[in-house]
Amino acid sequence: LGGFWEDESYVGNGLEERPAGAGDGSKTEEGCQLRPRFEFEEEEKQWTKSKLETSVKRAEKFVREFRNKERSTLRAKSVIQGNWADSSKRISIAPEDKVLLVIRIRAGKKDEIPNIYAKTLKKFSLNKLFSARLIRHNKQNLKKLKTIEEYVTWGSPNLKLIKDLVHKRGYTRVDKVKRPLSDNTIVEEKLGDCGIICTEDLVHELVSVDENFDRVSEFLCPFQLGAPKKGFTMEKKLKSFAKGGEYGCRGEDINELVAQMN
Repeated sequence: LGGFWEDESYVGNGLEERPAGAGDGSKTEEGCQLRPRFEFEEEEKQWTKSKLETSVKRAEKFVREFRNKERSTLRAKSVIQGNWADSSKRISIAPEDKVLLVIRIRAGKKDEIPNIYAKTLKKFSLNKLFSARLIRHNKQNLKKLKTIEEYVTWGSPNLKLIKDLVHKRGYTRVDKVKRPLSDNTIVEEKLGDCGIICTEDLVHELVSVDENFDRVSEFLCPFQLGAPKKGFTMEKKLKSFAKGGEYGCRGEDINELVAQMN
């Protein structure tokens, strides 16, 4: 071969000779600035150190999430078995209040939520953040709420609140399509056989918790609320309402909260 390969300056023990001035920061004939080798070594050290720090932080995050999940699972099991002792002051619901409004106030990735929590949230159809449902006030539902209280808050809604939810946030599904309750015809078609023909009848059933309450509850989609005006701080999200936080039972104060979200 001729030309390039015959130039002896490029051959020597199988390695290329470095051009004059290379390694000392000087410029070549083409005017390109060559960087000294120690700069590359320093960059490699910095990159290795950064990668190591990232790995350590990621490992700590995984451990923290695992411990939180285990703690929540043990807590839920203790509540179910009746062994959970709550030292906070009690906020009770009056026996005459037949209906409860439950709001999901804490999100979470699927793999971060314990299965016990996920199943109960699904039963209440609280799959999205700030979704809300009206449920019966009974011991069975209160026990379920206690197991998932770190993710929800609940209380006693008044008549005005229930009316606002139905008229402003009321939706149902027709042929798997979500539609607003803007026309009483939809109500009459689905619930006319039990004497419910308009939105006012829906409100009456939800407030009185009569025999058609469960059917009306299934007819309605979960109420999707907005984020509260003042927002939820993470510090408060991790505390119960009784201790100055957000989750858990808040009695009649649920009406004030929804006023900021509706």
